[in-house]
Amino acid sequence: MQLNGRLDHAKQIFVTWWSLIYGVMWGFLCSADVIVAHYASSSFKAKWNAEWLAPKWGWRTTLIGFGILTVGLVFEKSFCMVREARLNAEQRLVVAKQEYAAKEQALDKQIEDLKSSLDVFLASKPNITSEFAYADQQAFLAVTNNGPSAKVWASLSVKGLGRGVGPFARWSHSSSYKVRIGKGETCNLLLASLKIEGSMSQWVVGHATESGVGIAEAMYSSLVWNKDGQAPDVDMYVTIFSDPDCIELPKDWHIVLHSHVAEVGD
Repeated sequence: MQLNGRLDHAKQIFVTWWSLIYGVMWGFLCSADVIVAHYASSSFKAKWNAEWLAPKWGWRTTLIGFGILTVGLVFEKSFCMVREARLNAEQRLVVAKQEYAAKEQALDKQIEDLKSSLDVFLASKPNITSEFAYADQQAFLAVTNNGPSAKVWASLSVKGLGRGVGPFARWSHSSSYKVRIGKGETCNLLLASLKIEGSMSQWVVGHATESGVGIAEAMYSSLVWNKDGQAPDVDMYVTIFSDPDCIELPKDWHIVLHSHVAEVGD
């Protein structure tokens, strides 16, 4: 590959040299000789022939002249080639910059389109958040929708109750396990209520099925610390769902019902 490049470089330089020496100069001299032979006077012809038959310079001078001429031609040709290469490189750089700018602009446009599509997609998705609260002897989850209107429900699993419950958590305002929550609205999942009778307490757990709602009562527990009178804790596991799906999955909740209070478990 490098050898071919050097050969091409030599051709570009020495073809010009050969053309100039043997084309222009020799052609000029031959043309001059023809003109002198046909149109010059006899005395000028004699002087012309005398100069060529007995030149004033020898081979050394001739070689030096050819050398100087060759160096000059090589320098000029190399300069022209370097200048052409530089101009071509600059043009390629300009074209490359233009292509890069066009691609960058197209990429920016694609990014903007993707952002717009993402914004539209996110705007069509509900954004469900929930907070646990225990007040007035009731444990509940406040479920808020910060996105478009959606149907919302919550699965329910209870351990330590000793009695079966429905598969869904119960809404405080509806007998359906699934409700529609509009943008900015908050609805409460009523998980459990604490009944106190004298020194005894009992948890009443709300639940729902596809056909309705119900309650399940835990064992009575002593409010006074007495190991024999303490009922086991009740563990409630709640997972919230929506239709359409949320932007991100809502938090799963683990609620622990002690003998006298409800709190968030680990």
